[in-house]
Amino acid sequence: MDVLLVRHAHDLRSSSDGRALSPLGHAQAAALTRQLSGTRITELWSSPSERARQTGAPLASALGLPMRCDPRLDEIHNDREDDSSVPPPRERSSAACLEGVEDWPAFLLRVSSFLGELCAGAREDQRVVIVTHSGVFDALHEVLTGAGRRIELEVDHTAVTTWRYRPGSAAGTWLLRRHNDIGHLRGPAWPESSLRCRSEAR
Repeated sequence: MDVLLVRHAHDLRSSSDGRALSPLGHAQAAALTRQLSGTRITELWSSPSERARQTGAPLASALGLPMRCDPRLDEIHNDREDDSSVPPPRERSSAACLEGVEDWPAFLLRVSSFLGELCAGAREDQRVVIVTHSGVFDALHEVLTGAGRRIELEVDHTAVTTWRYRPGSAAGTWLLRRHNDIGHLRGPAWPESSLRCRSEAR
């Protein structure tokens, strides 16, 4: 099984309708669709957030596949983003529980729960696209590598990271085939200034 993680496209952070995509974001989603619509995709999943669903919608239409939403694919929750007393995601532990703020162990648990269910029914010919958020990339990397260390991954909007699930392999169950692939955003139409990295917003 191949799992293609896709970060949502650029969005309007101050949008009143749930951080909808910006004009740049819609262009990025269209470029992603052109890149992936010619490949064999068997499933399409998305975070329930507006920016993720809008990113995946053109691809779902092009592929003729339903887009399934799962809240476990949402970004780590923090309803107190303006509160300077809230630690960064990796520093949040269940021992210091804050109302409206998800701790890192709980985040890892819900992300790995989704992945576990996906793997339970995995087929060799399965090719799954998951439209999600930069924090989920970090969480999955930690879960799959067992690193347990503070490693932050650079993930551009609509970048694709591909993991191959190969149970029973002597070389390891998971193979990282590529990370932060933005080949669909290269060329004259995409100046470097149009690429927004994960440091801007999740």
